[in-house]
Amino acid sequence: MLAKTRARTALDEPRPVLRDPKLVPKAELGALYQRRWHIELDLRYIETALGMEVLRCMTPVMVEKEQWVHLLAYDLIRLLMAQAAFEHDTEPRALSFKHTVQLYSQFSTRSLCQRAEPDSLALFFALIAQQRVGRRPGRLEPRVR
Repeated sequence: MLAKTRARTALDEPRPVLRDPKLVPKAELGALYQRRWHIELDLRYIETALGMEVLRCMTPVMVEKEQWVHLLAYDLIRLLMAQAAFEHDTEPRALSFKHTVQLYSQFSTRSLCQRAEPDSLALFFALIAQQRVGRRPGRLEPRVR
């Protein structure tokens, strides 16, 4: 008789474990915590700025689809930020995610997307690049200790 097998997921992959902290340079460990913090911020943006605090679908299949739609929207906003950063010689993480969401909402509401003239797109990316998030090195966050 054949045993049922389930699909492998990312959770099945082995994860590195820090067994001896003295073997890892402090700078490398600090960079790892910085990356972790960016991941937590990204998850917060998906929840709050994109309105995913409450899922509205009732069935598991539809909840999964709703989550995928939010992830797609997140990727599209990040793509807009990357394009604006490229055109204005800055880093995408230096731009405001929420500002970009608000601008896109206004841009699409006013049907400027459909015309998509080069001048309107250039203005759109300039407006995105205008709102910068300051660098906050050494900033203490309540969940990071």
